[in-house]
Amino acid sequence: MERSLIVTALTAYPPTAERSATEWTQLLRQARILNVLPQLARLYDHTTGIPSEVSRHFESARRIAERLALDVHREAERISTALQPLNIPVVFLKGGAYVLRELSAARGRVFSDLDLLVPKEAITAAEDRLIRAGWVSSHHDAYDQRYYRQWMHEIPPLRHLHRGTIVDLHHTITPPTCRFPVQGAKLLGALNSLTTLPNCHTLSNTDMVLHAVVHRFMEGEWANGFRDLLDLHRLLEEFSKDAGFGDALLNRSHELGLEMPLRQTLHQLKRIFPTPLSPALKITAQRGPIRVSERVTSMLMGEVLMPREADAKTPERRWAAPLLYLRAHWLRMPPHLLAAHLLRKALRPAQENTS
Repeated sequence: MERSLIVTALTAYPPTAERSATEWTQLLRQARILNVLPQLARLYDHTTGIPSEVSRHFESARRIAERLALDVHREAERISTALQPLNIPVVFLKGGAYVLRELSAARGRVFSDLDLLVPKEAITAAEDRLIRAGWVSSHHDAYDQRYYRQWMHEIPPLRHLHRGTIVDLHHTITPPTCRFPVQGAKLLGALNSLTTLPNCHTLSNTDMVLHAVVHRFMEGEWANGFRDLLDLHRLLEEFSKDAGFGDALLNRSHELGLEMPLRQTLHQLKRIFPTPLSPALKITAQRGPIRVSERVTSMLMGEVLMPREADAKTPERRWAAPLLYLRAHWLRMPPHLLAAHLLRKALRPAQENTS
C-alpha cells in the first residue's frame, strides 16, 4: 500500500527536501492538523535544501518542543521533591516518560500534562503532598469527584496555582470498571528507574507499549489519534532492537489481559506505518479483528486514523468519531453505571440553570 505524504515524511531515512512547493504546503498543513509538526521539524534538523518559508515553520515548532522538554525536566524535579518524603515509587507515564528516558518518541513530542502512577494505597497521601506543593484540583463538582475516585483509574486532574502545569495522578492505567482492568501492582513490579530522580521510574518497555496501546484503543477523543499511533511506531522501532522484545510483549499482554487491544492496535499500526515487527508480532497484526464487533471497530478506527486531506470527509469518516466516542464509554463502565452516568451528565445543565 502506498504511504501518504505525511507518513512518508515522518518515516523516511534519511529525510529528503526534494518536494514541490505544493507538496511542502500540503505536508505542513497535514502536520498541523495531526499535531505532529514538531516531530516533523525535529526529523529535518540537519537536512539541507528546505525552502526558507518551511524552515521558519520548522524552527518555531522546534522551539516550542524544546521549551516543553525543558519544562518537563523541571516539573519532574519538583514532583520528585514533593513526593520524596512518602518513599513510594513514582512512575512517569506517556509523553513525560518518553522525555525523561530520552526515547525517540520524545523528539518533538508536545503534550499538555504530566501523567504519574503511584501505588493505590498511597494515592491520597501523594495528592496531599502535591497540594502542599501548589497543585489544586481542577474539578470541584461533588459528582465529578466521586466519579473519578470511585470508578476511574485516576483522581481529578491537579493544576498548579502559579505555573498552570497539570498533573494526572493514576493508580493504574485502565478504569477498574472497564472491560480490560489492569492491576496497578503488576505494573509496579516491573519498572525502569530514573537514576537522576530519587524514587522515580517509568514503566518497563513492554508495559510502556501496552499503556500506549490501551490508551489509544479505549480513548474516546481522536484528535491526537494519528500522533498516538506515531508514538507506538517510534516505541516499537526502538524497543524491537532487542530480539526478544516481540515475544516479551505478547507474553505480557496475555498476563495483563490486553491481547485483544494489542492485536487491534497492531493491525491499525501496520496499515499506516512501516513499523518493524518481530515475526510473532507480525502474525498478531495480520490476524486483525476476529469477532464482528472487532471488525466494525477496526473499520471505524481506520477511518479516523488514516491521514487524509481536511476536506476529504466521507460519510463514514463523519460518523466514525462519534461512534468511537460512545464505544469508549461502553468499554469504561458496565451498562448500569454508564446509564446513570450519562443521565447525570445530560441533566446537569438543566439543574445548573435552575439553581
